Amino acid sequence: MKQCGVIFVKRCLVMITSSFPFGSGESFIESEISFHENKFDRIIILPIELDPNAELTRAVPENAEYYNVSVRKQKIARTGDILKGVHNLVVPTEYLNYDRQVIGTSLRRRMFFEYFCNRSQRSFEECKSVLEKCGLDEYDSITVYSYWFFVTALVGVKLKEYLSSFCSDVELVARAHRYDVYENANVLGYLPLRRYLLEKYDAVYPCSDSGTKFITEKYPEYSAKVKTAYLGTFDHGLSKQSENGLHIVSCSQVKDVKRVDEIVDIIELFAKSGNRNIKWTHIGTGNREAELKKAVKLKLGGVETELLGKLPNTEVCEYYRKNPVDLFISASKSEGLPVSMMEAASFGVPILSTNVGGVSELVRDGFNGWLLDEDAEIGEFVRILDRFYDMDKSEREVYRNNIRQTWENGFDASKSFRDFLSVPATVGS
Repeated sequence: MKQCGVIFVKRCLVMITSSFPFGSGESFIESEISFHENKFDRIIILPIELDPNAELTRAVPENAEYYNVSVRKQKIARTGDILKGVHNLVVPTEYLNYDRQVIGTSLRRRMFFEYFCNRSQRSFEECKSVLEKCGLDEYDSITVYSYWFFVTALVGVKLKEYLSSFCSDVELVARAHRYDVYENANVLGYLPLRRYLLEKYDAVYPCSDSGTKFITEKYPEYSAKVKTAYLGTFDHGLSKQSENGLHIVSCSQVKDVKRVDEIVDIIELFAKSGNRNIKWTHIGTGNREAELKKAVKLKLGGVETELLGKLPNTEVCEYYRKNPVDLFISASKSEGLPVSMMEAASFGVPILSTNVGGVSELVRDGFNGWLLDEDAEIGEFVRILDRFYDMDKSEREVYRNNIRQTWENGFDASKSFRDFLSVPATVGS
């Protein structure tokens, strides 16, 4: 399209997610997606990890459309991917040479690799079947955006190859978070096709400087492609302090790596350290929820406790807005840079956490919260809780102001998303 000597470029964004805008996962995309509305003429969202009957749960911009590409239930589809992986032990997939050395003689790594490749190929074929009907040949520029640097990332590589057959300007970018960055945190100490993906992508955006450092130190030849792009949260106002006592909140999945069970032990010991007015609220669910409920019943009978389960992002923010919250706590042994902490910070809630992943990029020890070693003893958490409990309101307010200021400077979504995936609106003729 040309007008007055200026060429208007038609741009499309193809975004590959796990489940968004279906289900309750990837809630942080809700803060980001609206910023892409004016950057692209059309947005196509392809969630690849759903059952066919999944229900839409989130709103998207007017120029965005979404397709549940799955043709079979995930449990059945992934079983097929595993069985095909057994066959691939005899007839390897095309990518084996890229990882042959790092796989070595490990059968478990080889099976993980084959499963990863088969799952990605299946998802690509499902996505391609949808995109073939979308009339994308009318676009001058297409950006393929993988929200994760794992299965969706290999799907993205394959989609770029397909789209490049009729579009000369296809850009390939990905975000990277935690499990898809830190290979040493994987039970096998291995994530498939790291070098291959870095080679194929135009840009990879870890959500923390810690993630960027991990990737660039291990793969320095690709460092020019890797740049930190913080996630962020919107400003929903400030929470209040409790009139008396201490209201502690945690927000995470309930699974081994998050160590929510350890928070129960911390609260139990803290409650026993004196005549304390304590309330603990946990937001989130997971495969260890039944054990968590038993531990709470057994150990925290004298403590006011709320287990709110999974809440939509809007309800989490509403909770902070309506309820006095004094401190956010995390005992996790692995993180990227949690959006849950950014949310708490935006409401002016100081944070006590293990110093893992990119947490130290938000939390400054003794300034806006406290950081403890990953293997810190429960008593170390309790000592900080004792100190914070005994502070007067004015001293607590200093921490609250500091964490809010840190959020404003680096994690306000209106700033952090503004330039992400930005492209010029026109080019000269």
